[in-house]
Amino acid sequence: MAFYTSLAYEASAGSGKTFALVIRYISLLYLGARPNTILTLTFTNKAASEMKARISAVLAELHLPARENERAEIAKTLNCSEEEILEKRRELHEAYLKADLKISTIDKFFAQVLRLFSQHLGLMPDFTIEELTDEQRFLLRFLTNVKRHDAYKDLVLFSAQESKKLGDIFDLLAKLYEKDAELGNITIEKDAPYPTEKEVMALVGSLKELFRDSCDNLSARAQKTLDKVTDIDTLKEATWLTKESLNYWDFKKCYLPQMDEILHEIKTKLALYLRHKEQYLLGKYMRLYDLYRQTLLEENIADNTLAFNDVTNLLYRLLHEEKVDREFLYFRLDASIDHLLIDEFQDTNIVQYKILEPIIEEILSGIGSRELKSFFYVGDIKQSIYRFRGGAKELFHYVQKRYGVRLEQLSTNYRSDCNIVRFVNETFKDTIRGYTPQKCKKDDTDGYIKVANYDDVTDGIVTELFALLEAGVPADDIAILTHTNPDAFEIEEKLLEKENTLKITTHTTGKLINSRYVAAVIELLKYLYFHETICKASFLALIGKPWEGEIDFKLQKRHSDLPLLVKEIIRHFQLPGQDPNLLRLIEIIAEYSDIEAFLFESETLDTDAPSKQSEGIRILTIHKSKGLEFKHVIVADRLKKEPADRSTFIFAYDEITLHELYLRTKNRESVDSAYLDALEREKQLRTEDKLNALYVAFTRAEHSLVIVQREEKNSAFSLLNLSPCEIGKRIVHEKREEQKPKPTPEYTPLRLGLQEQKVTKENDYKEDIYAINFGNALHYMLEVLDGFSSDDLDNAWWAMKNRYEMLLQDGDAQKILKRVKQLLADTGFNRLIQGEINKEQPIIYNGEVKQLDLLIKKEDRYVIIDYKSSAQIRSEHKSQVRHYKKAIEQITSMPVEAYLCYVREEETEIVQIT
Repeated sequence: MAFYTSLAYEASAGSGKTFALVIRYISLLYLGARPNTILTLTFTNKAASEMKARISAVLAELHLPARENERAEIAKTLNCSEEEILEKRRELHEAYLKADLKISTIDKFFAQVLRLFSQHLGLMPDFTIEELTDEQRFLLRFLTNVKRHDAYKDLVLFSAQESKKLGDIFDLLAKLYEKDAELGNITIEKDAPYPTEKEVMALVGSLKELFRDSCDNLSARAQKTLDKVTDIDTLKEATWLTKESLNYWDFKKCYLPQMDEILHEIKTKLALYLRHKEQYLLGKYMRLYDLYRQTLLEENIADNTLAFNDVTNLLYRLLHEEKVDREFLYFRLDASIDHLLIDEFQDTNIVQYKILEPIIEEILSGIGSRELKSFFYVGDIKQSIYRFRGGAKELFHYVQKRYGVRLEQLSTNYRSDCNIVRFVNETFKDTIRGYTPQKCKKDDTDGYIKVANYDDVTDGIVTELFALLEAGVPADDIAILTHTNPDAFEIEEKLLEKENTLKITTHTTGKLINSRYVAAVIELLKYLYFHETICKASFLALIGKPWEGEIDFKLQKRHSDLPLLVKEIIRHFQLPGQDPNLLRLIEIIAEYSDIEAFLFESETLDTDAPSKQSEGIRILTIHKSKGLEFKHVIVADRLKKEPADRSTFIFAYDEITLHELYLRTKNRESVDSAYLDALEREKQLRTEDKLNALYVAFTRAEHSLVIVQREEKNSAFSLLNLSPCEIGKRIVHEKREEQKPKPTPEYTPLRLGLQEQKVTKENDYKEDIYAINFGNALHYMLEVLDGFSSDDLDNAWWAMKNRYEMLLQDGDAQKILKRVKQLLADTGFNRLIQGEINKEQPIIYNGEVKQLDLLIKKEDRYVIIDYKSSAQIRSEHKSQVRHYKKAIEQITSMPVEAYLCYVREEETEIVQIT
């Protein structure tokens, strides 16, 4: 088998996409590629972390029987023996662990590049990435800009024309912002005049007159139909406008061929009128959009904060509009990128591709030269479900054809049992265009499928779920997939009504202030501050006590410490202290100076509630399930009718190029063929989105798939024409006894620094960006410090400066050097690191990817050391390191010691965690 320098895999669900990426990456290492020249892009942080850990694990274990498949595949790819592969394994693994890896999300990579050029835009390179936080301030700044540029009339016109409130207008402007880099492809006249309707209405008058003059016996209802048309709006509503001829209905009696000539002329003139009106309105909208974009940049600069859309749009603007030199880009990235690997390519949007295009072309132009270069991507257009975020599945084949990339299919499903694979093939073979049937991992009759009709979907979910539970299926192995977040909440409530002891994990997105106990605490804070009886009653009702009761809790002087106040409320009223929503509230409230400041903003607090812990039955949307797999899956129908598409804009594409922007206009399709084509294409894409979502849902299942559908035409499954059926045998498990949770062990501090050092409590334990950059720089210097030898201090310090100095403050580099010198001189630290040292060691434990700062293998035990640059959030640090300790104990079956190492300016303190 040859190694193809440009290769794409079309990987169906469960076909080993990640396996293929790992094999590709490791094969490049064997071919001599340095890890820091391999840019690997994913779409989630989780995927990037798992990729790093999996590559490391495969390299570490390639000699073991468990990695026989990987070993054989690498040898096949490189056309060499397995013995040759094993000879270089250790060397390549060590190089990989020491390298500056370029495995990240596409957003993170773009942010890294933008930081290098951010000062061209007036931004500091240490900008933070988060969504817009102060919407009120942004609105005020936007309205100020509107007023300054005399654009109030445009704003009012926008609102009146679309019947939109200001918030809805912002949503539309945000939608345009998602396409910001593509809007330059279309021409919009910002000063287009408002068209006159005289020509159109004159033709309508001529038609009425012709009917009147040519016929004495036109029916009253036909006359009334004609008379209704008095302006453009009533003309668009006229049924006769949609006809090709007026030789029908009551008009037949008076029909003349000349009438059709006038009808077609009316259509032509009306289409022209609507296009001119559209240009006029788009011109006004784009003027507002320019102000919106200007306001966003002003906010970005003022806060030194960007959202991901800002990062992508600003980087595109720099690289394409500001003409930043390509060679300069590579120079600032520290090393050339010789290899590009992209995961989930079907979810790439067009602007992301345009930013990556110079890198792709640079690589492909160098293929065939003496130095090895390569381009690889993997994806599945059947799993393209993020078009609403800009994902363009069309890119997959466009790029393949444009650059002559070799295309191969991964069509064996290693995830699902064969009955499920066959069912999916049969269901989608005639509905998804170009569908390639998947193959089973083994040809058998394993797997259970049930399609069941119910009048009430939630009742159906309850019935089918308890059937699985009664068959002995563990709750942890079951997932319920829904179409929307509200559906998930409703199903959770229904299940808990039926059985309130059920353990349920939700992966839905809800607001923190809507969670029960957070709402209760906020109501109590209002009562304590404002003394409003209704707030007291609300608090008591929310915690399940009689609303007319009394509260024996008062504000004290010490309660100026808001996190402490919330903790005391939790303890006093016996609220669940481990509730993730309450823990998140404690974290957020620490950012406020006093209770008044918090209460003032509490009603508009926009923070999402954290997902519940991963235990029990999982309920999540189909979109959140993508990339996951579950032993048993129940797919729920929509609980409510799908809302109609009322989006204001229709974006029309020619392959991957935006060539027209339309305003949705009622009945325009009857007179404008280009608009009709765009509308039909949009409907087709929406149908494809729905089919892809159902394909994703069905292919999450390993052993059983249950589909609960409503007996109505509004069913989400109506596209598939599913009939009730039962295939295969329901899987029966022996019921397992519930294990009692083990008590959490206590820790014992071991001080190896100054014995009387006093640790002061930090109220605000959310690190600012400065602290994060400082900590990252310190970690990086310790990571590249070879063997912890003082002889290598200088090289490590310069490596750290080259990478982080622009993100640090004056003098910070010297402070970091001082801390590291102090650490290397610490006798306790030197005693602990005697043994086989592994830095930045990735591990996978309980499905989670973690990375250990330092793992030392001794003859009889392992030692974990986790660096910290300050003493903040100590309880969280201890919890984190306990988790590492437990993981290594279970992975290695050897004793493990775990330490927190606080590398401070005045001392090194090492704390043992037990």
